[in-house]
Amino acid sequence: LLLLVMFQGALGMWTVTMNLNPVIVMSHLLGGFTTLSLLYLLVLRLTPYRIPGGDHNVRPLLNFAIIGLVILVLQIALGGWTAANYAATACTQLPICEADWITHFNIKDAFSLKTGIGSYEFGVLNYDAAMTIHVFHRLGAIVTAVYLLWFAAKLYKKSSSSFFKKMAVLLSIVLLIQFGLGISNIVFQLPILVAVLHNIVAVCLVLVHLTILYSISRKA
Repeated sequence: LLLLVMFQGALGMWTVTMNLNPVIVMSHLLGGFTTLSLLYLLVLRLTPYRIPGGDHNVRPLLNFAIIGLVILVLQIALGGWTAANYAATACTQLPICEADWITHFNIKDAFSLKTGIGSYEFGVLNYDAAMTIHVFHRLGAIVTAVYLLWFAAKLYKKSSSSFFKKMAVLLSIVLLIQFGLGISNIVFQLPILVAVLHNIVAVCLVLVHLTILYSISRKA
């Protein structure tokens, strides 16, 4: 944690000195999520809570919980990349991006990590690249929602304790709120309040999933 916080300080400096370079901005965001997650895991490790009676039925779901965390982290990284490249408003239509969005796909430029000289403020990518990033974030949202809702349903069905049943319900609720905020960002053209809430609820989603993962691996 100490090393990570120091590195976060450096990333904050580089965000300014490197003129909002998308790689640095996304790394700074992920570093913040990682710092908070490690702090939360530290709290869990120092808290001697036990699940009354245990719940061995959920042990087989541990690997699925790990996969869920990986998917969630990748989706957050996609969100960070979308924001860092000012691609959040690249698509204004639902449920598809634009009528001919497939013909505008440009994966090479959309996910290029090459850095240049100059300011990245307001984005430097062309429309095709920005649209591609936005579409990937949308597709990632669908994959994340489907998988985590499936996992929550599986957890609720398998568990015998009220703790895991409540956590499964909470995971589903937070996930649906986050999905709704993502749609609101598109419909209302990225209002600052909704954008901030989208980040906050993403943090809540990570913490809820970490609670489930930690509880399955250590306490059940």
